[in-house]
Amino acid sequence: MSNNQTMTKTLHKILVCVDGSDKSLEAADYSISIAQNSRAQLVILNVIETEPWLYGEKAYEWGSPEKVDEAYANKKVEIQKILDQIKKNAEAVGIQSNSEILLAPRTQGAVKAILEYVEQQQIDVLVVGTRGNTGIKKMLLGSVANGLLTLANCPVMVIK
Repeated sequence: MSNNQTMTKTLHKILVCVDGSDKSLEAADYSISIAQNSRAQLVILNVIETEPWLYGEKAYEWGSPEKVDEAYANKKVEIQKILDQIKKNAEAVGIQSNSEILLAPRTQGAVKAILEYVEQQQIDVLVVGTRGNTGIKKMLLGSVANGLLTLANCPVMVIK
């Protein structure tokens, strides 16, 4: 390839991972700009890590199935409000978008759930914030962002 030629890849789907933290909301703003410039579809994703026993292991004594279902349903409603606002912001500038909330067992983790989603949905670019709302954080990069940056098969844009 000569110096005058450039390689370009058409972006069709951009995935932004949002947990409601300031950095994830900033990542959402960046993803809207990228989608607008490339005329790509925007996918807004949240992963709720669930207790492993939600998937069949023994439940804690305090957690009846009804109370557990109610707690996750309430969390989904709270997160959906955030995703709906991002979707509204995207649509205001002419971006086609959709949102999804995944439940993933804590033993699997958000990184694996996101990576599987990226593969299944044929995502072209992944946008994440450096630190989110996950427990203990790494020094420079959030554990989810670090895992995605290391393991994703598509380009990853990390907003810091």
